[in-house]
Amino acid sequence: MTGCWQATSALLDLLTNTSKTFTAILLLFLCVAVSSKSTTALDSAGWQMIATPSVVVLYTLAWSLMIAVTWRVKQRRMEKDET
Repeated sequence: MTGCWQATSALLDLLTNTSKTFTAILLLFLCVAVSSKSTTALDSAGWQMIATPSVVVLYTLAWSLMIAVTWRVKQRRMEKDET
């Protein structure tokens, strides 16, 4: 699960040039997720044990997309720096 948060952190860091954005979003998400006892869509890590398989798949796809976008943004910036 930590790889998912690392992907989110790397993407937000590349897009905003600061790690503070990730910290703010993570804390907001955790506060809402822990406070919500019945919303399956917010149970990304299984804290409440109510996540359905479709929710798990959705989070996996979202974080996979973030990894791909992060890789592509980094590649473009490296190409730009070389020229």
